[in-house]
Amino acid sequence: MKKFFITLLSLSLSAILLILAGCGGATPLSFNNSFNGGTPPSSDYTETLTYTVTNGDYNDLVRSKDLSTEIVNFSTNGTLTVNFNICTKGDLPTQILDQTDIELEGKIYHLTSNLSLNSVYTVNGEGGGEKSEYVQSEVYFLTTESAFAPIYSKVKQSYNVMLAGSSDGKTTVSVDEVKNEYETLYKKDNYIINKLSEENGKSNSYEYDFKSVIDNAQLLFVLRNVSFEKTSNYSLPTVSPSYGIPKTLTVSNKEEVTKTLDVMVNGKQVNESLSVKNLSFYVNDNKNTGTPQYVSIQKSESSNKGIPNKAFMTEYAQSLICYGSFTSMGALIYKLSSIEYKI
Repeated sequence: MKKFFITLLSLSLSAILLILAGCGGATPLSFNNSFNGGTPPSSDYTETLTYTVTNGDYNDLVRSKDLSTEIVNFSTNGTLTVNFNICTKGDLPTQILDQTDIELEGKIYHLTSNLSLNSVYTVNGEGGGEKSEYVQSEVYFLTTESAFAPIYSKVKQSYNVMLAGSSDGKTTVSVDEVKNEYETLYKKDNYIINKLSEENGKSNSYEYDFKSVIDNAQLLFVLRNVSFEKTSNYSLPTVSPSYGIPKTLTVSNKEEVTKTLDVMVNGKQVNESLSVKNLSFYVNDNKNTGTPQYVSIQKSESSNKGIPNKAFMTEYAQSLICYGSFTSMGALIYKLSSIEYKI
């Protein structure tokens, strides 16, 4: 029996990986406040970004001919909402204050994300079903001056793993639901990952150098706020509860182009051109080199200034893989549809 494991949701907010410069051979990174036009934000600054999510082909993330639409097909529609605000030590949950030894005076960044997907799939042009999936995350981290060092994160996720096989010359499919919940607490020299979905809980501790990693839940925000020279490669280490120890991402600025963005900005529909930098990144590990992901980051304000220069992530493409065979099923494609911000 030929088998393919397909995650209809490949966990963009909980299984992508990254680490900051500080490891051997890494190109030093320059941090800034690009999300606020390059200047430190006021304590009142808030931001809500909404993305539509669909599946399809994107660059080299193309469905494999081995799993043509005539055999296994699915369509996905969903929404990603990302909220950002600034808080202080007094706003943090008690478990953080009681356990961390990181200095928490001054501003603290707070980011929440909610990804919700509905997928419909068919097998051999018939049958199949409909599945709902989600990833909810929350992360507290320090400001630009402290290299966005993480303090605490929590992620809750429910996704489906599709097992496709062949019996008597016909493809068969079963779908299993996977649910997980994790929290990660950071100290100055170690961090603790708690798997809350275990019946009796499960904790693992890992050593690290303070300010040397970021949490996976803040990855896409951090990519908005680092300076990348064109055509250069950078090494970034990230902590993900799916892996425990940090994994290294190789990130590069592939090109800088002009794109037209049709988006709602503070309740007003705007259609304008702006400059973006197209980044790619992938896990670069001794045992595994991951498939690429693609992200477009705003580089300048739009021509008519209807879209402010806040380094918005305008588009993101995440590979969909059939695990077991590592066959490509194309990508999940996120497109910015709404911007709400308050200075």
